Amino acid sequence: MDNLSAFVETLQDLMMQRNIKLVDLSKTTKITLPVFYAWFNKTAIPTIKNLIILSSYFDCSVDYLCGRTEHSIMKATNPTAFHVRFSFIMNKSGMSFRELSAKTKVSLSGLHGFVKGTRKPLLENLIRLANFFDCSLDYLLGLSDDV
Repeated sequence: MDNLSAFVETLQDLMMQRNIKLVDLSKTTKITLPVFYAWFNKTAIPTIKNLIILSSYFDCSVDYLCGRTEHSIMKATNPTAFHVRFSFIMNKSGMSFRELSAKTKVSLSGLHGFVKGTRKPLLENLIRLANFFDCSLDYLLGLSDDV
């Protein structure tokens, strides 16, 4: 199952389990109905910001929301910004941006923007990086202390 399909299926399951209507979820999260419809029609991918909003609303991990794990809760004792966590991981790896770009197919400009805090990855790139560094999306996003 692709990432978007897994996300949509999990989101719909969470809504059904909690008996939440889409209109109410939209109002509460401030994510517009057209955005939800685009996800459900698989014409748009959720942004990192929206994944975090939904993760917080449903009190579950981003990994769970994206169908990557069956464990729903992961919380950081000291949440950190994505660019801080990504910089830490990059430094720890000792890898150059060029090497990482070649191995993950994430653009060099994207990687530099992630470290500077001027860009956030798309879901596909976030998953590529998490897979490469063998960590959870939540860890990479700074939402969990557990790798």
